[in-house]
Amino acid sequence: MKNIDLLLKENAHILNRRVYFQKNKIIIDFRSIDCIDGEVLKLIINSFNYAINKYRDIKIPIMLMFEDAQFKDKLTYICLECVCYYIIKILNIKISISANFVQTITSEGISSSPLLLLNTKFPQKSKYIEKFKNDIFKNHFRAIVKNSEITTPRISILMQEISTFLKFFDFEENYSSDIIETIIELVTNGASHSESDCLLDIDITNQYIHKENGKKYRGLNICVLDFSTKKL
Repeated sequence: MKNIDLLLKENAHILNRRVYFQKNKIIIDFRSIDCIDGEVLKLIINSFNYAINKYRDIKIPIMLMFEDAQFKDKLTYICLECVCYYIIKILNIKISISANFVQTITSEGISSSPLLLLNTKFPQKSKYIEKFKNDIFKNHFRAIVKNSEITTPRISILMQEISTFLKFFDFEENYSSDIIETIIELVTNGASHSESDCLLDIDITNQYIHKENGKKYRGLNICVLDFSTKKL
């Protein structure tokens, strides 16, 4: 994904007490944190930068540790996915995660995140890379659209893929059409103005019952993300 390296390059790598060496791996310790938001994510990125620069001559595996942690929103955990993807794929450094991720209606998509492939005894590097780039399974949709594809039939194909995905859920047809139109506009405009690639991620939550009226609701969480040096 174009410019994905900016997440690390544009953040600091200062001395960090959360980073230490233990049992042949680097530990990045955020077990005292129970809510992961943008500010915590910045600290995590700084910690990765510090660890990578401190041991730049040898590729030591890194373990990111949480306990019961909740992501504040979808964008936060997807940015963490991007950081891990860059370190695993481009820097060729092994990453594992130790965590119990707590889900809410705004972060339920973590249950389909490739981060879970790292949150195991034996992290699955190749599966992580593939799932990061593309995934359509149950309530999760992921695609990466290259900047060079926004004026090609790829966009029509993407529209059809999203339409097929949404048909598995109980959305009204006119509502689905509005969703698809909005998503495609965000993807094409984002990729065009940033002159970069665009990551699209959609998850549809389980049903929730409103406490007051007893009606059933679903959450529709959408993330459209690109990285660019352009100030838009």
